[in-house]
Amino acid sequence: MILKVDPELKETIKWGNPVFVKSGDVFYLSATDSYVQLGVFKGALIEGQMENVDGMGKGARHVKVRALEDINSEQFELWIRAALALDAK
Repeated sequence: MILKVDPELKETIKWGNPVFVKSGDVFYLSATDSYVQLGVFKGALIEGQMENVDGMGKGARHVKVRALEDINSEQFELWIRAALALDAK
């Protein structure tokens, strides 16, 4: 879904997790036994544009996906586009 929105993102591994990079670090994925986490490094700046966002502090926010039904494609795409717009600034 991330690369469909912007195929120019580069995928790399940082801190043992997939990280998507453009001008800077934009997204990360992290997996546990019970969920996959989609994180946005500057998510605090777009927090209001996504439901069920977790995280505190100045920077990153993430959404936990426990089942495919948890993915609201339209909402995720809006969040992805907002994060990319922040990265472009």
